[in-house]
Amino acid sequence: MGRTVVGIGEALEDVEIGFRQLEFTIKLLDQAFDSVGMKANPEATDNVGQLRVLVYMVRCAHAHRIEDPHWEVRGKYARTLNVHVGDVTISLDLRPLHGQAFDIERDIGGYVNWYRIRDTVVQALSAACAA
Repeated sequence: MGRTVVGIGEALEDVEIGFRQLEFTIKLLDQAFDSVGMKANPEATDNVGQLRVLVYMVRCAHAHRIEDPHWEVRGKYARTLNVHVGDVTISLDLRPLHGQAFDIERDIGGYVNWYRIRDTVVQALSAACAA
């Protein structure tokens, strides 16, 4: 079977679609927390609370600079988060990230961890809604 050749324009369009989908899931997860009345608490110590803070901070990084997201870490949000997602723990010190470009690989361990974050949010919110 032959290989399909994709033109550079089509490949760039696919990349753009991928970035838009990431932006959409970031906003959607943040809004999902809001819809159940869970605001980001910068002093949270439980896993779901820290997960909420992580999603909020990722959303903030993308909010005003969609094409070039940068961390906005201020006040009580300048702390270390330890979030358990699936069989992985994401440990992220937000303090040195303020003003730095968001790098999904360096900061949260890549897209695979973003999917773990998404799955963990869905599980947590499903449990909250069932209670």
